[in-house]
Amino acid sequence: MRALAGKSWYPLLGVVWLAACGAGDVATTPTPVSIGTAARAPESPLDGGADAGHASADGPSAAAPDGGSDQAARDRTAWEDFQTAEPALAVKVVFAKPEVAALPPPEPGTVACGSARCVVGKEHCCAFRRWGAEARAAYHCQAPQARIAGADGACRQAPMEARGDKWECDDSSDCGPAAMCCDDYVNMAYELAYLCARVKKPGHNVCLWHERCGNGGKCKTSGTRCREGICVPADPRVVCGARTCPSESPVCCVPRAGGEPRCADSAASCSDGETPRECTRGAQCGAGMSCCGTPAKQYCSRDCTNAQVICGGDAECQGQWTGGRCVGATVGLGNGVCSK
Repeated sequence: MRALAGKSWYPLLGVVWLAACGAGDVATTPTPVSIGTAARAPESPLDGGADAGHASADGPSAAAPDGGSDQAARDRTAWEDFQTAEPALAVKVVFAKPEVAALPPPEPGTVACGSARCVVGKEHCCAFRRWGAEARAAYHCQAPQARIAGADGACRQAPMEARGDKWECDDSSDCGPAAMCCDDYVNMAYELAYLCARVKKPGHNVCLWHERCGNGGKCKTSGTRCREGICVPADPRVVCGARTCPSESPVCCVPRAGGEPRCADSAASCSDGETPRECTRGAQCGAGMSCCGTPAKQYCSRDCTNAQVICGGDAECQGQWTGGRCVGATVGLGNGVCSK
């Protein structure tokens, strides 16, 4: 999951998402399949050696920071607290480097959780990840817990110093025919999660941001395809300077200091000095989605909270956020802004 700047606005988005979907729209997951258990946990995630956390090259010996660093000391304290508070879960924890590209293929009924697989409907994947110079991750499967502040209480105790995510699905095949797996759902517990949300209109996105699809899975949102784990516009044809970006390089990177824009395979491929444009009008996005714009990026989403709705015509401004008309659009290009 991409890094997001700040989390002070998460509760607001959670309220928006829940209000839009309704309390009854969080889908009941299908009957799960039976799978094996997770790998054995280490006595300490920072001890190093072949058996530290996970007996493979991606275990803590590779993922853990220098044992003498301040970060390592805080991780060790968090791990000791976790072992005391959750001894039964501690034996399931797998430490590793945060994954960057190797998404697993869809496997209905299971959620990829580090090297383990959690059972859909019976377990969540608790994923704690930290990026940067001392990047590392910890994963474990946990059964749903008593609700706290309106949210399931699983995944609240961290085995390392990092913010945790909670996943009940990792692609829409986990959710049955009437729901899709949603990415970046935000709830009142200040956490990101993937969960199954009931589809209201066939083919229309019901997620706050994206539908999840694993590695090459099928997308239920019409007009999208699976790319890097999420469903993105299938062929948006974004105008980028003197050219139109092809489907293999669909994002336009626009230099903020001026100059010729270029096409790239994803927004992450744009540099810090470039603004990624995944869309310039809503018609380029999947069904039920809009083109949202901030000074930092233009992207397809169901919810444009804290962003403007970018449009190509008045019809794209009749949604739940603005209503009104499209101002400043260029024929064939878009890049107008919805205004009341």
